[in-house]
Amino acid sequence: MIRLPHSRLQRGERLEKDVREWRHLSSSDLDSSVDEELERLVAQMREAHHAAQEASKAISLDLKSLENRKVEILDAMDASNSALLDANLLLSKIELVRLEEITRLEQLKAQNDDVLQREIAQRATLAEIEASLSQTPNFNEAELRSQAFIRVAEERKNNPATLEERIKSYESPS
Repeated sequence: MIRLPHSRLQRGERLEKDVREWRHLSSSDLDSSVDEELERLVAQMREAHHAAQEASKAISLDLKSLENRKVEILDAMDASNSALLDANLLLSKIELVRLEEITRLEQLKAQNDDVLQREIAQRATLAEIEASLSQTPNFNEAELRSQAFIRVAEERKNNPATLEERIKSYESPS
């Protein structure tokens, strides 16, 4: 297996580190090693505690943001429900108005049909009258005057006798 020069460098660095640690362990006493380890562990614990506090703050802020968003959403839902109720109320009113207008339109159509039938009847009557007038010959006023004279003369001749008889009938006891 061929090793790259880079891996030799890393191997050498690890070796140096291990040698330093071995010298340190072999040259130091047990109490100082325990103190160093305790210091390192306390530092790690403090870092972990600090990181946990930061995470807690971030989570608290996120929770507050989520609670605010939840309130906004609930308010929006309330407004939407209210608008929906208003719309439903308007729709029911509109439906009533629509039904009333349909009824009114049907009544107006019936009235219109009646007017149209009457108009058709009147036009037919007018056509009959006009046809009748067109068949009537033109009258001659002089001829009509002579007919009127003849009638009046006959009435004058016949009426006085008839009237005289009626007047006499009032005088005689019946």
